[in-house]
Amino acid sequence: MPRKFKRDGQGFTANAASKPGATEASAKIAYNVTYQPWDSILTTGLYVDDLDAAFRSSLYQSLGILVVLAGVLSAVVVLLNRGILRSLGGEPSYAAEIANQIANNDLTAVVKTAADDRSSLLFSMKRMQEQLTQTIGTIKRSADSIGTATHQIAAGKQDLSQPTEEPVMSCTASCP
Repeated sequence: MPRKFKRDGQGFTANAASKPGATEASAKIAYNVTYQPWDSILTTGLYVDDLDAAFRSSLYQSLGILVVLAGVLSAVVVLLNRGILRSLGGEPSYAAEIANQIANNDLTAVVKTAADDRSSLLFSMKRMQEQLTQTIGTIKRSADSIGTATHQIAAGKQDLSQPTEEPVMSCTASCP
């Protein structure tokens, strides 16, 4: 018995023993404790290779669960990314670039959307850009019409204010 076991009345010991049904000795760890009222030693132990096998089994099971969870989480991330890209209608950096161009009064940029896209952010930005372009065009045409009308009114006023070239005849008592 190890010295510590004798002193403390308990402790671990390492030895080699044959497993039941086996011919070769295997490493074994035992825990021993003395029971003073009976002056006995209680011993329990396990074979190291059984412990290694249980550890490997638990490790492989945990790794399998980890791989499955990683696969599921990866699929969820891919689906979320696709949903976000579908909602935006393209890459977020492209959407931000188009928004900045419109904010900087540049309505000439071509907003590229998918042919079947009718609900994304980029599609809405494209419609907004088209509507702004149309509204600005209408305002410009109205301003041009007002400018033309103003010139015509000014020309008419000019014509009215100039004296006529024909002499004005005054009638006296002898006019019929």
